[in-house]
Amino acid sequence: MPNNFYIAITEKSYPRCMVYNKDGLKKGQIELSGEPDSNAVMKSNRIAVTLTGEEKVCVIDTNKWQFIYIIHVHGECKGLVYFENNLIANCIDEGFVYINDAGKIVKRNRITGEFYFHLDNQGNLYSSKMETNKVNVHNLTTDKYSVYHLKGLNNPEGWQPTEKTIYLFHMEKDQGKLKHSLNEDDNSEVYHIYDHQQDDPKYSKKLGLIFECQKLVGNDRQGRSPLNIAIIGQTGCGKSSFLNTVFASLNTDCWRDIARSGFFKIEGPQLHCTERFRSFSKKDYYRATNDKGVLMPTFLDMTGFPDENTKTVLDLLEIIFSGRITENQKLADIEEGVKSISSEAVTYYNKEVSHLPVDRIIVVSTLDPDSPLPRYLLSAISEAAKKVLTTSPEEFSRKTVKDESEQKELRDKLLEKCKKLVGISGKDKNPLTIAVIGTPGGGKSSFLNTIFAALSNERWIEHAKCADTSRGGRQITQRLKRFLMNHYYSTEDDCLMPTFLDMAGFENDDSLLTKEMLNIVLSGKFEDGEKLSDMVLFGKEKGVNALKEKYSKKKSENVNRLIVVCSADPDLTLPNALFKSIIDVTSRDRDITVYGVFTQTDKYSSDDPKVVEKERQFLTKLETPETRFARIKNYCPDVDPSMNYRYTTIPSLDIPVLRFLDMVLIPQPTDFVKDSSPKPHPLLKLNPVDIAMFVGVIVVLIGMFIFWLWKY
Repeated sequence: MPNNFYIAITEKSYPRCMVYNKDGLKKGQIELSGEPDSNAVMKSNRIAVTLTGEEKVCVIDTNKWQFIYIIHVHGECKGLVYFENNLIANCIDEGFVYINDAGKIVKRNRITGEFYFHLDNQGNLYSSKMETNKVNVHNLTTDKYSVYHLKGLNNPEGWQPTEKTIYLFHMEKDQGKLKHSLNEDDNSEVYHIYDHQQDDPKYSKKLGLIFECQKLVGNDRQGRSPLNIAIIGQTGCGKSSFLNTVFASLNTDCWRDIARSGFFKIEGPQLHCTERFRSFSKKDYYRATNDKGVLMPTFLDMTGFPDENTKTVLDLLEIIFSGRITENQKLADIEEGVKSISSEAVTYYNKEVSHLPVDRIIVVSTLDPDSPLPRYLLSAISEAAKKVLTTSPEEFSRKTVKDESEQKELRDKLLEKCKKLVGISGKDKNPLTIAVIGTPGGGKSSFLNTIFAALSNERWIEHAKCADTSRGGRQITQRLKRFLMNHYYSTEDDCLMPTFLDMAGFENDDSLLTKEMLNIVLSGKFEDGEKLSDMVLFGKEKGVNALKEKYSKKKSENVNRLIVVCSADPDLTLPNALFKSIIDVTSRDRDITVYGVFTQTDKYSSDDPKVVEKERQFLTKLETPETRFARIKNYCPDVDPSMNYRYTTIPSLDIPVLRFLDMVLIPQPTDFVKDSSPKPHPLLKLNPVDIAMFVGVIVVLIGMFIFWLWKY
């Protein structure tokens, strides 16, 4: 270590970082939360350590022996150096990550794989890639790259450079060392660091343009959605080939035939592959090992259009631009429907859910001078686009929110919209009651705390107690808890914010007992502070009828909305039996709108096919449309390791929640209306047997009275 002649050591068997002086005396140590792999000495007596199992880079102050920064990365880090106020960590899946002295990630290079690092005094970063004979040299001052292929080298794991020669220790059956001169001689070949871009001087410019594109599209932490870009043109103009070129340009490996392209005969009928509508989202074409949630666009490919400006073509374009067409649907089938019953067909598709509304249109045409421009088709595209692609301010903000100030502005607008939806307090209004249910450990309480933070617009507070039940922790929520607006909403106004119900998780069951328990909860007869487990025990011991009788006399405060919360973890099975009970109770016994929420979406991406399938099953089994569904990231240390949310809110987390609440809070006919109907006579609450007995007694008494009158 500089100036002090100290040596920094990390230990794996007992994870810790230690500093010794030149006499072998220990200066101090600090325990680590996981197994270390690499360390690097920084200025001001700081040490950086990579924790492979934890996927972290920790910065330690050896004067105070405390952690200054903990930087979360993705994947194991197998190398770490420090140069000119920057740490450079090699993360196997993420590539080279540059971290400044403030603990912020400032740069990334997508050079993935397992490397062994060495930094010399001239600013040359040597990195040897495991299971190859490559040695990469990157001069951090001039930003020049070179790659050397060294004969006889395999899995280098040690370095000893001299002025013109470098000794590399490598692991084979017998451990030894190779001596190589890093010059273009018979023992080495110089290549660019990217195998498929050999010394192309424009390659660095391409990387810069990709980075600019990533900044423009943003990421899923900014409360944005990916753009939908339609590729339109005549049959055979090269739409699919153009798409494959776009996909190759956004990656760094090679061209691939993702959008199936066809060919045309010079004579005879024209052939083309694209017959169906097909969308290509990020997961289909973007091959970055770790994209940090970058919102690469979704591209829409389809069969070619004729050069016409007919009503049929216009109607078909409007259907496509408004997002009313579904995946793999044949445009020819829609075209026939439009031709035969145009108005009915258009009306039908306009009633469909908007799947992929178009944000941008790219019109593709050939430069062949013998092929005339499709003037009529261009006119139809322009006309349909003007009619359909008039983006609302809210939708525009959904796609274009860029920085934190814009996120805050959007969050504030969404919050104001929620306030308008709930209205203000008055003599004829009651606040909405929203129940949040799910299975144990589904994240109900964490989701509620996220809602409260979004509505309060101040900071996150743990109103509903949470626990990590995913790892066997006990369920914290044992009793029903009603969160009135005064519990979580501190703004001084007259807004009638909802009452939220939090309770213990329901077991995955569709028995009569479970359905009756749901009915009791949704009727508002389950009182604040009651244990769900007590109701289960009573029902099992006394029976369902006794349970009905017990709660029939209690005051009713009906639930208006029901939110079913489930983890996005694809390895956790869906509670299908519970869903069946929910559908039965809410649709048959009560008119309650059901909404769905996936939590833990920060861990389980919607790009994972297993997560997508679970989402589809969730919506199907719960019989809920996608318009009443949301993917939510809760406030938690995984999302914000520094836990600054204890002092302020995070707009990127609030925006999806407030958008979801915009749907939930839309007024319905039965909302806010107090129960003014006359109360039934107590006798009418009796069951038929009791009523018959009561009528019988009255008849006997009347008969005895008449007999007494007749006798006397």
